Amino acid sequence: MNVRLALLASAGLFVAAPAFAQDANLAADAKAFGAREAVIEPHLSAEGTRVIYVTPGSGRKSIAVIGNMGSGQFAQVVGSGGNPDILRWCSFASANRVVCQITGNTTKSIADEPIGFTRLAALNYDGSNPKMLGQTDSFYDARIRQFDASVVDWLDGTGNKVLLQRDY
Repeated sequence: MNVRLALLASAGLFVAAPAFAQDANLAADAKAFGAREAVIEPHLSAEGTRVIYVTPGSGRKSIAVIGNMGSGQFAQVVGSGGNPDILRWCSFASANRVVCQITGNTTKSIADEPIGFTRLAALNYDGSNPKMLGQTDSFYDARIRQFDASVVDWLDGTGNKVLLQRDY
């Protein structure tokens, strides 16, 4: 009888052990809930010496970071505030230029309903000399220009050129 009681008591402890282990992980799970990825859309340069990726900043901000694989030095290229724009990705057009995609929502419509938009911008790897790659809005547009351009081909990644599909 005592052996049965001892076995029953020890079995009860083994059943309760996973419940205690789960309680210890609740704090870590609560902290990790809603956390964004540390590295989003990493891209390697054509010569293989640099990497560019998007990383979360404080709050809703997103920041593009470029890193030199040889020296280990990293620097911020460009960022977005997250209201309403979000930096989605950046990639190398050449050794000196990067192309970044920005998305967001606007209420620029007759009904004041949120409408998504996408824009492409090219800039030097240090963040200078930004240029929008898509067609700009004009008086002759028949509709709201939600999507301005997309990259069809990155070509060889060395000549400051990409092949675009533009929305007219």
